[in-house]
Amino acid sequence: MRYFLIAGEASGDLHGSLLIRALHAEDPNAEFRFWGGDLMAAEAEGLEQHYRDTSFMGFVEVLKNIGTIRKLFVLCKKGIRAFNPDIIIFIDYPGFNLRMAAWAYAEKYRSYYYIIPQVWAWKAGRVEQLKKYCAGICTILPFESKFLESHGVASSYYGHPLMELISKTEKKQKQNTIALLPGSRKQEIRNHLPLLLSLTKEYPNYRFCIAGRSEVGEAFYTSFLEAFPAVDIVWNDTYTLLEESQAAVISSGTASLEACLLDTPQVVIYKGNKLSYLIAKRLVHLNHISLVNIILGREVVPELIQDDFNIGKLKSAMDVLIDSEDSRLRISADYAEVKALLGNGNVSRSVAKEIIGLI
Repeated sequence: MRYFLIAGEASGDLHGSLLIRALHAEDPNAEFRFWGGDLMAAEAEGLEQHYRDTSFMGFVEVLKNIGTIRKLFVLCKKGIRAFNPDIIIFIDYPGFNLRMAAWAYAEKYRSYYYIIPQVWAWKAGRVEQLKKYCAGICTILPFESKFLESHGVASSYYGHPLMELISKTEKKQKQNTIALLPGSRKQEIRNHLPLLLSLTKEYPNYRFCIAGRSEVGEAFYTSFLEAFPAVDIVWNDTYTLLEESQAAVISSGTASLEACLLDTPQVVIYKGNKLSYLIAKRLVHLNHISLVNIILGREVVPELIQDDFNIGKLKSAMDVLIDSEDSRLRISADYAEVKALLGNGNVSRSVAKEIIGLI
């Protein structure tokens, strides 16, 4: 059977790669075409567009690139028509994927949505779009299916796919290391990394390592590092870095949950375009941005957003993580509570079986 997958960021590439592997295990004759990244390309031939060229984050950034985005829609539709898949699998990336799902529905393609938009945070009207356009829906957070059910939408929940990877990670002893995860997009890295590097001066006895992504390019990172020659870059091995680090500073996203599952104390940060932030603040109905805090409904890890992301508040938060044994024990207990809600693995295989069943 033929599968067309669309993922638009690093986390979608990760989950898409696991799903491609599972689909191939269930359907040895599977053929794939996809928008994604290096991880998906390592699992199958068929990469048509890399997410580094399709990912725009923030209201202002999207408006600035609206012409490019329109061309991407045309290109994606052309690729789907040429491949004529048995099913289209949308992985997160809602601004693009929901529009593609509407088109696919009108064109009579069967669709499946894996890792849904954050309809519980904003744009609840998207629930009706998911219900109308998709033959199947799978969530990866424990409260999402209940939210959809309360709106009359059926979905599946098998747990979080990260549990598949974390369960296979070899336990390592914590080192005298602080991990810096500035994000996966260039605009995030540009907004976060300079301040994160200034933190290194506050802790001369610690080794600092950046979680680098090869698709961003070494030259982009090193342009920030001229004054910080002691800072290392660990390429495409975030799990090992987090596993060995005593603490981490992490751009809000999937990496925050990964740090939780690897028992690494963390501070979550985010700073974006000021106008985009002000718009989002009016539209998004959330008390937290970290997935760890959202899942438990309380502050487990500190969050420094926009103007609060400054060296004074960052150092204060890091001091607590590094110096307070009570704080680390509390965080570890909270992390265990999160893990208990996220299943025991084999998520991708279950999703693959459901997708094949729909076909």
